[in-house]
Amino acid sequence: MLPHKHPILKIFIAIACFFTGIYLLTRYQNPKAYPNSISTLATGIVVSASASPAAEIQAHAPDGTANLIQRTKISADQSKTYSFFAADVDGKNQQQIFTRTVSPVASMSIPFNAWAPDNKTVFLEENDGVAKKYLVVKVSGERFSKNEQFLEVAGLWGEKKMDYVLDTVTGWASPTLLILTTKKEDGSKGPNYWFEIPSRSFLILAS
Repeated sequence: MLPHKHPILKIFIAIACFFTGIYLLTRYQNPKAYPNSISTLATGIVVSASASPAAEIQAHAPDGTANLIQRTKISADQSKTYSFFAADVDGKNQQQIFTRTVSPVASMSIPFNAWAPDNKTVFLEENDGVAKKYLVVKVSGERFSKNEQFLEVAGLWGEKKMDYVLDTVTGWASPTLLILTTKKEDGSKGPNYWFEIPSRSFLILAS
């Protein structure tokens, strides 16, 4: 038989294998020590489902003096929390004016022409996957009344039992008037309306 020429090398390899085995065994038994990894061991449980960071959208007022900021945070169950802030145009002096958590299929957004001409009010859009809602919110964070944090235009339209179907809110005619388009029951175009915020009234416009 040939003599063993490298006994020290063999001992070194054996020690290295021993410690490698200890390391792998420890990792297998304690996946929480590696929070950024995904574990699908015999339990079948997936580890590390964390919420996403908040995404941000900004909309400047037409006169360039104010900013509306939307932040969206998606939770582990895919529900979404939308928070809206009024701020200076450079993003300073932020004040939260509205927040809402919606289901995974719903969404909120800042529409085009969201700012009222006097920068005191904005309107937001919510889509629950079936219908749209239009929320009028004061930039100061104040309530419209004791029981009204915001005004929900589509809900008020439904309460009035109007003759047409509310189609969309397009923007502002004045600091207190929103412009609405409507449809007839057959889907054809209906007349336009104003929504007067102080009186909560809908005023039909001449065609």
